[in-house]
Amino acid sequence: MSLRTLTIICILFSSFLGSSNGYILDKHSYNSYDDRELHLQDIILHPASLVEKVSKNPFEDVVRENENSLTSGDKTISSRSSRIQSEMPFVDNELGVEVFSGNILKSHWSNLQSKIGKMPPYIELWQILLSILRVEFYLPSRDTSLVQNEKCISDLDVIYSPTTKDQWPVAIQMVDSWGKLPDGLFFGNNQAPGAFDECLIIQWSNVSATNVSTESFKGKYCSIMLKDGETSVNATKLQMPAMITSLGYPALYSFYGTCMPSSCTQEDLHISLNYNLAKWNKSVSLVDCQTEDPPDIDFTAGQIVMICLLSLFAFLLLSGAAVDTWIECTGRAEMRRGPMKYLLVFSISTNLYKMFHINTAENKEAITSLYGMRVLSMTWVVWCHQYMMAFILDGNKFSIGTLFHGNWLDQILMNGYPSVDSFFFMSGLLVAYGILKEKELSGSVNLFIFYFHRFIRLTIPICLLSGFLATLSAYLGHGPYAFGIKAPHSLQDLCQKYWWRDALFITNYFVTGDDAGSCLGVCWYTAVDFQIFLITPLILFPFIWREWFKTPQRILNRIECIWLGIVILVSVLIPGIITGIEKFPPTAIFGLPDQETSIEYNEQVYMASWCRAQPYLVGMALGVIFRRDAQKKIKLEMWQVLLGWCMATATGLAVLFGMYDYNQLGQYPGYHWADSIFYGSLHRLAWGLALAWVIFSCHYGYAGPVNTFLSHPSWQPLSRLTYCMFLVAIPVQGILFLFNDYYPLHFGHLDKVLQTVGALFVSGIGAVLLSLCTEAPVVGLEKLLLKRGKTKT
Repeated sequence: MSLRTLTIICILFSSFLGSSNGYILDKHSYNSYDDRELHLQDIILHPASLVEKVSKNPFEDVVRENENSLTSGDKTISSRSSRIQSEMPFVDNELGVEVFSGNILKSHWSNLQSKIGKMPPYIELWQILLSILRVEFYLPSRDTSLVQNEKCISDLDVIYSPTTKDQWPVAIQMVDSWGKLPDGLFFGNNQAPGAFDECLIIQWSNVSATNVSTESFKGKYCSIMLKDGETSVNATKLQMPAMITSLGYPALYSFYGTCMPSSCTQEDLHISLNYNLAKWNKSVSLVDCQTEDPPDIDFTAGQIVMICLLSLFAFLLLSGAAVDTWIECTGRAEMRRGPMKYLLVFSISTNLYKMFHINTAENKEAITSLYGMRVLSMTWVVWCHQYMMAFILDGNKFSIGTLFHGNWLDQILMNGYPSVDSFFFMSGLLVAYGILKEKELSGSVNLFIFYFHRFIRLTIPICLLSGFLATLSAYLGHGPYAFGIKAPHSLQDLCQKYWWRDALFITNYFVTGDDAGSCLGVCWYTAVDFQIFLITPLILFPFIWREWFKTPQRILNRIECIWLGIVILVSVLIPGIITGIEKFPPTAIFGLPDQETSIEYNEQVYMASWCRAQPYLVGMALGVIFRRDAQKKIKLEMWQVLLGWCMATATGLAVLFGMYDYNQLGQYPGYHWADSIFYGSLHRLAWGLALAWVIFSCHYGYAGPVNTFLSHPSWQPLSRLTYCMFLVAIPVQGILFLFNDYYPLHFGHLDKVLQTVGALFVSGIGAVLLSLCTEAPVVGLEKLLLKRGKTKT
């Protein structure tokens, strides 16, 4: 931007945002010139008409110094601008290319600095610009009663009143890096992060005649967050002066970034901002500052322990692989039966082979269609989470309603909650199938091993990941939003305080209240799943201990069916009764306007184990059928197969798209109590039944291409990683798309798809590492240390 353009902009702003004291955005001192208002359409459609209005500005006397007096009209403006241009030889095409191509990096800064260094000291014009930007909301105060940091106050003079040629580039670049009024403010962009990297590369030294640096500072970027809920933005006034004053500046946006000398501290800025914001009835909720130089590493005790633990895992993994390779090369297979067997369970080579091995051998007892269903359900979960993950950073929030309005396919995302029910279904199926198989093979069920195996397999990955996030996650963020990792009640803070909730599977009991929260938000699912798992032997009691009942086989079969039917009926009645009494919506509505109701629904229904058991119980019932008929195929007529597929397809679509009328952003119609009770009590059962038919048909050969797709061997490696991937995905999405972003994102379907693909890829890598350290060794050690019972002969 040339100085001519900068001068015109300053005069334009001063002409219709005038203020007697220089703080031109103070709504109490605003007076429109000549009782005339400047409209947005004047600027856009009739720029020439601004000349007359520009000629009358409150800064006319300031700008007149050392220049011919300003009169009015195009000729005067043109003459003055030409003179300024003639004095500014550095404002040329080369500089324009450097600025607008975005190449102001360290390698280019020396050249650019030499050009800006030739700038005449237009102090008055500079003071006008700083007053327009409200400098007191970007820099610490120079009032010694507020800031006692003398070095900071001295360095601030370089920004407030640059006089020498080496001060001008620093001052201009520092101000240029500030987060100013963002584009798309009325389109939902309430973030003004500024230019993070531009601030950090600032360096200034005051070199004396003896070539000794007497003063110096670097740029320090600070993220500033204002307290929410204190600004009412009225976007209906299109007259520029009235519009800006009505917005209640500086709280136009909830977050913005600034740049100040590195000699100033975070506390200096925090105190100054709160003092200057007080007259606006505002305050600062967070100030977080960063410099280019990494802080002195001072590891805490927790970080040292985690580093040592990770180093131990690395040693075990590499040592196991080395011993494994030695055995293969020397042929000394007897070493696998000696003490080295406890180290070999950590072998990277063996565990990676098992993890990515594709088994193509036919196994009639294997439920191969679960491979594809598990991976697809995991992808669905990550995709839905990605749409919610970076919402706070989206720069087009107000356009989201148009993206999710009137499109049936959008319900796959807005009503994506059945994706979690799919995991409940698969969990119940595998648990019932496994426990009945153990009973059949060994003649008994060891309940201690049954519970211990599940607990240790699930909790160790949670503990390791939570410990890593509680200690070392602060080093994974960089940029304006990195404070989200270590700020109070953020990722690191929650993991330090509440990791035990996830590890003990009680996360779903801490949804509301002052102490609500957990480290891994998705662990509400593992908590619910484990709580249902605890009562699985009770539900399967007639199936496991049949010998206790002295009744004929035919009567016992009926008792088992009746008992399981009663349990499923109770699981249907409980959420229906709670929904009716509390007047809850039928499900978790995406755009529910009443946030209090949404939170209560999550606590009492969505995350309550007694309301989520329906698909789990359906899976258990299917597991019983598969185990009872493991050696034979259930034969169906063609009309039965067609009827089953029609009913399952219709049921699944009804569950998925049944909330179309409710999931319309901006047009929430309310819900009828009958709809809420009917859908709220039955939709999870219906989804489980639809999945049960799909798996049943695939297992017994009635699914055709569906079975070919879901049972394809290529799903097997990813299927083995779904649990660790489920844990890792949310932290990865936060680190990638929140804590390392530099500018607001664009919310669009294609953008979200690309982000989801990236999140899945990185989460897959994290899942492999987590599984190598936890899941694979646990399974190996369990086989060595625990006996699952002897097989009957």
